[in-house]
Amino acid sequence: MAVSRQELQRRLAKLDTDMPELIARFPDRDDLLAEFFARAYSTIDAITLTEDALAFNEIDRILQKFGYRARSDN
Repeated sequence: MAVSRQELQRRLAKLDTDMPELIARFPDRDDLLAEFFARAYSTIDAITLTEDALAFNEIDRILQKFGYRARSDN
């Protein structure tokens, strides 16, 4: 079921605010990214195609904010 833009933004903001906790819980980079993307994909699964770019750009921004490479940098 698709979510509203407001709900999408709420979920992405939560993903952003959860990052410090995830970094503390998962010191191994691969474990951290696995958990991050598990959470991110649950958000992505709920969006419509029109919100796709917004969501992926925000996910990239969150990763970069915490010093991780974005998808386009891989």
